[in-house]
Amino acid sequence: MIKNVKHALEYVTKLLERKGFKIVYTTPANYNRNYIIKVRINATGYTFYLIYQREPFHSFKKYFGIDEPALGIQLDFLRLIHTRGIERILWVLEDGSIYMGKTREVLNNAMKNQWILKTEKTGELVVNYPISLLEKVEK
Repeated sequence: MIKNVKHALEYVTKLLERKGFKIVYTTPANYNRNYIIKVRINATGYTFYLIYQREPFHSFKKYFGIDEPALGIQLDFLRLIHTRGIERILWVLEDGSIYMGKTREVLNNAMKNQWILKTEKTGELVVNYPISLLEKVEK
């Protein structure tokens, strides 16, 4: 069971290393709520944006009419990581499931379909993205 974002980071970096990636660096983002992970495999580098989410958003159907769970990312940070060239987003759930999406694709689909809600607590705009459009990462 994954308990927090630091545990999620450790979990993902170990998985990436087992798959042959070399961790170049990790750095906290979004006030230590997420992480940026830079990796290399052979001569190619990749950058991931790591999000820990306890469980999926189960009210996606209520708001958007699609009967499936979704994963979230703040719209401002999605736009920011897109402009900074971060290619992929990794969502790690409490049960250890990992889902991956291409940043540009997530942003474009979310804007086109208006899969955006304003949180009651903070007023932040959050993209809710259907799990079926993400790649499940094999452990």
